[in-house]
Amino acid sequence: MGMLQMTWQPSLLKSLKRKHGAPPLGLRNLGNTCYLNSVLQCLTYTPPLANFCLRFLHSSN
Repeated sequence: MGMLQMTWQPSLLKSLKRKHGAPPLGLRNLGNTCYLNSVLQCLTYTPPLANFCLRFLHSSN
């Protein structure tokens, strides 16, 4: 099995931080959208995970 290496640029973190008074990232809860909200927040606040998914490396095995 290959080794998974996930990297990200620290400068991305600055762009992801919320400004004071800004609403949090997410969708309005319409019942079961809380699950989609969880995925959206994980991808937004975990840049290595987002980069991994965007590169389609997860589907190559």
